[in-house]
Amino acid sequence: MRYKMIFDGEIKDDILENITADSPAFCWGMGVFETLLYENNRIYFLTEHLNRMKTSCSELNLPYPVPNNIKEEKIMMLIRENGLTDSSARIRIIHSPLYDDKKWNTVVTAVKYERNTSFAGVSLCPVKRENTFYSYKTISYMQNILIKKAYPDFDEVLLINTKGNVIEGTYTNIIAVKDNIVYYVSGDQNCLPGIMQSKIISDHKKLGFSGAEDVKEGFSRDFLSSARELILTNSLMIARNIDIIDFGNRNLQKSYNRTAGGIREFYLKVN
Repeated sequence: MRYKMIFDGEIKDDILENITADSPAFCWGMGVFETLLYENNRIYFLTEHLNRMKTSCSELNLPYPVPNNIKEEKIMMLIRENGLTDSSARIRIIHSPLYDDKKWNTVVTAVKYERNTSFAGVSLCPVKRENTFYSYKTISYMQNILIKKAYPDFDEVLLINTKGNVIEGTYTNIIAVKDNIVYYVSGDQNCLPGIMQSKIISDHKKLGFSGAEDVKEGFSRDFLSSARELILTNSLMIARNIDIIDFGNRNLQKSYNRTAGGIREFYLKVN
């Protein structure tokens, strides 16, 4: 099926025919993007995602998206046009100079999404996040994609900071549960401050946790080993339990828990 998209506020069949090979987006990876969930006839956390995009534009000195180009009612119309009303869908909002660097465009896509709720096996990559640029969701995503492809037998690959501690995955954040407290890594560790992670942190009492604490320097291997549960989060999967981490020289096996399922149920049924 060929899906329609929103281009600068209008639903279009195709926008690629007039884009040239020297497009700043294609050649240089200029632009920022957000990925959102549509499910149960609603778009999840649109305001929070747009606020993060605006913050990225401000801090990177990029033009702001035109508000009228990203209207919720227009995205819902796109969902209907693409036949996704009764499905789960991945919405992607891209703000980028598709034709030249003097005019930035906004593109919104919506395609069908299927959530994997099985336990995740993850590996550890030795590549270190040494640049604050990783705290922005830019379309220059090639390193993450190549790292993920280099570990085809795993559901996710965890990345480390300069101290060798885990800070995030290639497309997820990671939280740890220990003594009924949620532990997380903040964006000042050169990782993306995830929308879903921030929601879990702010809602931790409603989710049944007694507290939420920032692990200032990332998760050490000892900390990961001592945690009762390790959970991957992003705006599409919401939450997914980890059952094994491959450290290269040894594997860390986590106990069989279902906290991620409870988190998914909370957001999909309550909010």
